[in-house]
Amino acid sequence: MKQYNNGFTLVELLVTISIVMLLMVVAIPNFSKYRNLNDLGNAAKLIQSEIYKARSLALAPATDKNPLTNSYGIFITKDASNNYTMTVQELNYIDAAHITKYQKLDEINVSKNIRITCDGAGDCFSAIFSIEGYGKITYIKSATSSGVDILDFPIQITSNKVSGISKKIITNKVTEQVSIKTVQ
Repeated sequence: MKQYNNGFTLVELLVTISIVMLLMVVAIPNFSKYRNLNDLGNAAKLIQSEIYKARSLALAPATDKNPLTNSYGIFITKDASNNYTMTVQELNYIDAAHITKYQKLDEINVSKNIRITCDGAGDCFSAIFSIEGYGKITYIKSATSSGVDILDFPIQITSNKVSGISKKIITNKVTEQVSIKTVQ
């Protein structure tokens, strides 16, 4: 009688399973770091997008706008629990001391793993784009400059889960460009 050896032996199965487990042990930490770096990049792109959105709204025709609105602003705020919120709002801007906020057009909660450079609770970053100035930045404030007239206004963001790497979103007041740079 012929005997057929179909299938795998127990030793072959154990060797295969141990190789797969070894590969998983190596791959999972790298995947986690990649995901956290991706979250950091997405948060930077989201902030950049919201800055461009406020500027675009200021450039849009005035037909559907609130007659009291003369500017649009983006505000990044931090609450006492270290949660960050980004809002784009219609404004009546006279000067830094006289800002009337109207309707919120967009409100986004930033991921809990992301930290934004901020001085205590309150506003971390504000940028106001004027309608009369055809979308030019009228006022800008970041944690590193409180309304001072400087050329570049950086927003530094880091991840709670990835050390040594951060993203810097730089708004140039003259060129109106918003760029993202990786800082190590």
